Amino acid sequence: MPYFPDLSPYANRPSRPGDRPFARRVGWLGARQEFPVGRVPAQAVRSVLAMVGRRQVVNVVRSQARCPLCPPGGSHPVVMPLDGQDVVLGDAEIEVTGRDGTVYRAPDLIAHYMDAHSYRPPQAFLDALLADADRAG
Repeated sequence: MPYFPDLSPYANRPSRPGDRPFARRVGWLGARQEFPVGRVPAQAVRSVLAMVGRRQVVNVVRSQARCPLCPPGGSHPVVMPLDGQDVVLGDAEIEVTGRDGTVYRAPDLIAHYMDAHSYRPPQAFLDALLADADRAG
């Protein structure tokens, strides 16, 4: 999976009608890049897992990406539990929208990054994620 700095513009291809021009990347971590660490609310991880579990995702691919931060030979695919079910990560992105209308896109592995590697996403993304969890109930 490629590395992109947090809050860098999201664009996989040239703009087309209907593209979201103000989307920002979050959680596109690489093995050789430093990233912010710190505590995140457990509900943030749970919210990502719930989105993935109900397939509220975008840009689904046919294979699971490996965690670039785990040692070679580590568990693949990455699987995390949610309410007695296994949630398989690494094949999609999540999308949340902040109060100001900013759209954030993150790999679904962001749940694993926060949980296993203490990655702390930007606060604006966490706020959007937690607000989305509140709306979803």
